[in-house]
Amino acid sequence: MSTTLNNQALVSYYYNGEQSGGSATSNMISTTLLDQYSISAVKNALTPSFRPGQRVAYVISVVNNGQGPLYNVTIADNLGGAGALIYLNNSMKVYLDGTQLSISPVVSGNSLITTMSGPLESGQTLLLVYVATVSSTLDSTVTSITNAAAVSANSGSVSGTVITAAPSPAATIRAESYAQLSIYKQADRATVSVGGALTYTFTLTNTGNEAATGVVMTDALPASFVPTLVQLTVNGATTTYAEGQYTTDPTTHVLTLPASCGPSISVPAATEDGPGMATITVTGTITG
Repeated sequence: MSTTLNNQALVSYYYNGEQSGGSATSNMISTTLLDQYSISAVKNALTPSFRPGQRVAYVISVVNNGQGPLYNVTIADNLGGAGALIYLNNSMKVYLDGTQLSISPVVSGNSLITTMSGPLESGQTLLLVYVATVSSTLDSTVTSITNAAAVSANSGSVSGTVITAAPSPAATIRAESYAQLSIYKQADRATVSVGGALTYTFTLTNTGNEAATGVVMTDALPASFVPTLVQLTVNGATTTYAEGQYTTDPTTHVLTLPASCGPSISVPAATEDGPGMATITVTGTITG
């Protein structure tokens, strides 16, 4: 770590036979004394928030702010820890004062390790840019990912005393607030006769960390299918929609749920127990 040298002058004087005289101080001069060997680093994420499966770009800047050369400059990135981030193969780019170097990182467990054998001369900057993917199986309760790196180097030679950057560079990204719905449809039977009953089940799954509200579902029903019972089940509570609370277009046979006067549909957010779920069942009769 560099040291600041402060210097200020004092002048005293007498006049006209006065014994007390006077004095004055000069302005303060500050000079930075560089350490013989010193290294610093900062890290930034190029996006402030994340969703599971999203790619995030990171930039790490390492500076030799000492007077002597550094060797074996090593950046060990923890990729957010516990499998939160997955390094995107071949995305690492390393620059020395703007000139790209041919350096490939090594992935070891949750660590992404990049080493420049050296030297990193006094005043030079090593820049690392890479991309990682947020794990698609990241628990929905995770609200932030802090990605830290340990930066070290040998001072003066390849076998010199190891020094480290303090504090270790780190970047934190926050979970984006969002809802993410998917829908799956199935029928309760593969064959049906005229006059028979048929039930369609729609499973709405929310993998986001916010509830999906104002949900509207449309479905182009077969022309021979006449709905007789429409229900919504969320968290064990079932709502039955009366005629008029859903609509079926007489020409296109498109079912819209809910209608403007029908109970609204919300799908809960995902929790540590799993995604939020809502189930819609549409039972009807097959006409001739």
